[in-house]
Formats: sequence, structure tokens, C-alpha cells
Amino acid sequence: MRIAVERHVVYTVKGGRKTGDVKSLAGKRSVAIFGDDAKVVAKQTRGKIGDALLFTSADGTSWLPQSAFWRHWHKAVVAADREDLPFHALRHYAGTRYAQTGATVKETMARLGHSSTKAAMRYQHAGSRDDELARRMRR
Repeated sequence: MRIAVERHVVYTVKGGRKTGDVKSLAGKRSVAIFGDDAKVVAKQTRGKIGDALLFTSADGTSWLPQSAFWRHWHKAVVAADREDLPFHALRHYAGTRYAQTGATVKETMARLGHSSTKAAMRYQHAGSRDDELARRMRR
């Protein structure tokens, strides 16, 4: 399944939610998803047409409130004893994991919608794979 990323939503306390074009040409992209994630998105898209929201509040048409994400995220970070992690940390995790699967910097940039290597590198973090990488280096 592929998801077309063509617009974004910005929320400010003063202005509320506003939809608009993505920040850069690189931000407009098509992202492949597979497995359980694709099943969830496929279920959500059934019957939706045009500019319908993919994920909505209980009424089926309104924006999903940020609290819907925060409530579950907060439980997870408390359970992991990592209350220092903001919800945006998931984007960093995704960039790091994509690179660890073997994606090149350019491929990671395309997936995350970055137009510069500097931005892409900000979303890749060193993991704890030293033992695994050392084993791969042995003769």
C-alpha cells in the first residue's frame, strides 16, 4: 500500500488547525507501508473519498484531537520510564529504523520528506548495535 503525502496540518493555540501544502517539494511524496500497518490504513480508507480525513474523532468527520494520541503516548512513556520523550520522538525512531534496515541517506530523506542531508541526519541516531556490527566485521 502507498500513502500519498501532499498536505500537512499545523496546529497553533491562537490559530487552531490549518491545512496547507507541505513545507518543501521533498515533503510531497508517496510512502510504502506493509503488513499490519497497511491493514489498519486500508480499513480506515474504506468508503472515504476526496479530502476526507483518514483518522477522525468519534463523529467520523472531525479532527482527531491531539489528546487521543497523547493519552496513549503518555502511558507508554511512563511504563518505559522515558517521560522525557515527546510524541515527535516516533519520527526520529522511524528515521533511525529505516536507515538501520539498509536504506541509504537519500532513501531515508525521500521517506521522511527531507530536502537536505542535515535534516535527514537529525532523524538518525546511533543505536546499540555495536556487538552485531562487530560480529559482521569478523572474517
